[in-house]
Amino acid sequence: MWRWEGCQTIRRQGETECRCNHLTYFAILVTPIPIPFPNPVPSPIQLQDLKLGSEVDHLEALTYITSVGCAVSLCSCFCLIILLTKMLRRKAQVQLSIPIHRNLAVALFLLCTLFVLTGVVANIGSEEVCRVVGAALHYSLLCSFTWMGIEIFAAFWLVHRVMSPFPDHRLFILPAVLVAVLVSINDIYGTREIIPSGDVTNPYKMCWLKDNPSGSLVHYITNISYSAGVVFAGLVMLCLVLNKIQTRPEWSRNQASFLSIWGLSCLFGCTWSLEFLNFGSLSESVLFLFCAINSLQGFFLMLRFVLLEWMKKQGSVMERSSTGSTKQPMLLEPEKS
Repeated sequence: MWRWEGCQTIRRQGETECRCNHLTYFAILVTPIPIPFPNPVPSPIQLQDLKLGSEVDHLEALTYITSVGCAVSLCSCFCLIILLTKMLRRKAQVQLSIPIHRNLAVALFLLCTLFVLTGVVANIGSEEVCRVVGAALHYSLLCSFTWMGIEIFAAFWLVHRVMSPFPDHRLFILPAVLVAVLVSINDIYGTREIIPSGDVTNPYKMCWLKDNPSGSLVHYITNISYSAGVVFAGLVMLCLVLNKIQTRPEWSRNQASFLSIWGLSCLFGCTWSLEFLNFGSLSESVLFLFCAINSLQGFFLMLRFVLLEWMKKQGSVMERSSTGSTKQPMLLEPEKS
């Protein structure tokens, strides 16, 4: 039986096409995907077995969590970009790490915006438009990972007191070059279907990497491998930073220690490590945690920044201990004039 809610069924000679106006869930961006079956095409029984293996449980709930999280992050990133831009205009008081924080906020803003739009475009736009949106979504994801990586290197410089200038917004060009090369390959970006386990006849659509051998290869090389490198570097850097600050006076304060751990883990992309726990009995819980935490990443960064600024105004040392600048080692040392 076909489920008609939110869907349009188009029948042609030899095929039936279902167009559905649903979004999808955030973890699809980095979740390892099944390798598409090779030629020759398997029998109907084998095809059914393969299709059941790619279904997603609780897809509707994951989608709602993602939609709310991305909406909150969009507003938070927008506010954070404005605040950081105002700080950059105060040239006498600017910390050289502020441009990195702003660029990360811009990348997350683009990521959340395009992810919210991708399901709509997949259902009402043409395949060419979906291809462009899928490439833009991939670009914003790579930009987000890139600036998380820059945050990690910035922290390394601060911890070791290396007086080096931080990279600027021109690093946005690097992911653009990679995506431009991939766009030239016709079979990479386009409409992708995610199948809910409760209704296999009613797939969700999005503009993303196609579910074919070429799309899978690009996904593993650019998304899985890149995110794995960022997560590993972030976890190592987080351990080094925590080892350095645990003897500091503010470490005994619960509020200070929590903000240090949580804020830095978001900046360093450590929360994306949940993708590698998506297997076995952990899979269901991990998907919910991943969607909730990472779709709200913009909000957490905004919250961290506002709280640290408030503590700074209250005379707390926490602002110096978590944000730092190129003039001081992370996480606590008086800033020199």
